[in-house]
Amino acid sequence: PWGSEPSTQVSPSVAKLVAGLGSTAAIVLSARFDVLAWNAQAELLMEDFGALDPAERNVARRHFLPTGGLTPHYGMSHADEFSRIVAGQLRATLARYPRDEQTLKLINDLCNGSPEFVELWRDATTVASSHMIKYVDHHTLGPLALACDMLRDPHRDQNIVMFSIIS
Repeated sequence: PWGSEPSTQVSPSVAKLVAGLGSTAAIVLSARFDVLAWNAQAELLMEDFGALDPAERNVARRHFLPTGGLTPHYGMSHADEFSRIVAGQLRATLARYPRDEQTLKLINDLCNGSPEFVELWRDATTVASSHMIKYVDHHTLGPLALACDMLRDPHRDQNIVMFSIIS
């Protein structure tokens, strides 16, 4: 129902929501984990996605194939669970978009560069989570406890991921 490849267009209402979240960090992810939109708080918590080449704005790639001293999952707790979620969700994305060249290339790159991804890719388990508590000792903000919540935009097959400081 979505077409031959994941949508990379963020609806104006979702973009406005993300921009207006105040102190909550938020990113919009495509079905293949491309970072499509983000707010200033997400830049502070994670990284400046605008400084990256658009082809490198992919959370799965940044997680399994970190470059430039980047810590997998941005140093947040539950990195192993996130790894399993990504692998399972990419498997589901491939099933929905079997001929999408960018999805196929991403999965190939992850299989060629990450033994962890290969192991998870072989496991047919799919994990989904819409709420987690994560912890991070941020390099400038110090220790943080974060509520991580995910909302789906089913019309565009995208996820809005929000990180709210709880302590």
